[in-house]
Amino acid sequence: MAVALHHARAVSAELPALVTQIGAAAAALERMADELGDAGKSVRQVVQARDRDLQRFTGEALPEAAVAIDELRRAAQNLRRFSEQLERDPSVLLRGTVPRALGPGE
Repeated sequence: MAVALHHARAVSAELPALVTQIGAAAAALERMADELGDAGKSVRQVVQARDRDLQRFTGEALPEAAVAIDELRRAAQNLRRFSEQLERDPSVLLRGTVPRALGPGE
């Protein structure tokens, strides 16, 4: 019994320090939870800003890019036709194109 009382006294002497440590750990966990909440808010704001930028890009820049791509495609087709014509008749550079013959009834 004396040994048990001795151990109980030793444990009870350490109990206030243990309670203090548990309190500090709980406070640290609470701070960590708050920081995670703040980080979550920051991530949400970044995602919302990215969504706004993406919507602005798809609403404004993307249609303009589509128009530019279409114009580039037409320019490439014209250049291809010109290079094919130049391959068939290099004198086109000096004399120009020969007007097409008139069709019936023209």
